[in-house]
Amino acid sequence: EDYPIYVAQLTMEVNGISDKVNLDYYLYDIYGNQLNMSVCNGEIISEILPYNNGNNSNNEVIAIDNSQNDSPLFSDYMYEWLNSTKAHIQISTYSNYLMRTKSIANYFKEKNIRLNELKPKDIQDFYTAMQEKGKSIQECHHLHIVLHRALQIAYRCDYIPSNPADKIEKPKSPKYKAKFYTAAQMATLFEKLEGDPYGFVYKLTAIYGLRRSEVIGLRWSSIDFENNTITLDHSVIQCDIEGKKKIISKDVMKNQSSMRTLPLLPSIKEMLLNLKKERDSFKKHFDISQF
Repeated sequence: EDYPIYVAQLTMEVNGISDKVNLDYYLYDIYGNQLNMSVCNGEIISEILPYNNGNNSNNEVIAIDNSQNDSPLFSDYMYEWLNSTKAHIQISTYSNYLMRTKSIANYFKEKNIRLNELKPKDIQDFYTAMQEKGKSIQECHHLHIVLHRALQIAYRCDYIPSNPADKIEKPKSPKYKAKFYTAAQMATLFEKLEGDPYGFVYKLTAIYGLRRSEVIGLRWSSIDFENNTITLDHSVIQCDIEGKKKIISKDVMKNQSSMRTLPLLPSIKEMLLNLKKERDSFKKHFDISQF
């Protein structure tokens, strides 16, 4: 990879005599993160060795670029950014970022645009092209979030003078209008669910308005039958990572407001107690430990 290399000098005064001291050598990636020296090969290291004999001014940071063009293709930069941010985000977020990074990178790879050449019009044309391919305004909004965050890192690292995504009119998602069942429709739904083995899932979802990840993540330890509460503190999701589907179980909810305690309604309590009794019976007779 084409990484810039930085070596610093510092002037120190010892017993009234000033002298330059060559500091340790560091290698940084394009996001300003220090890399292990093991990633350097001998050819790269030789560019900053031996010590430069003090030909540079005091307190100077010297950037040595080992590439012919110091700005990567924007499509390549997107994957570099994604790889850098992977350790700091949840795997479900990474899965979404990866999907959208591929869309962004595939489009701009054909344009052969470098990071420092990217213009606001290029980004606007990208959103237009995505909508022409059938992408919704909401999806273009999500693409903008990913693209903007990646460019903001490049801006903070002085790879670009400004964030071009700040200068466009970003896609706006249509205002969400919730749909809900009437009391009569709910009664009809529950009547139709009688005898369905997954009826308890639908009832919990309908009555408490749970997300799919929340209802699947419910555990018996989350239900307090004595104090009549249900605590939502666990979720289970399915992610697509590089073509492979993975089931992710986590104790971190989507946001702070998602971790909440709800009242255990009498009808739900009765339903769950019957379910627990049934599952305990299965476990006892068939030794099914996961119940």
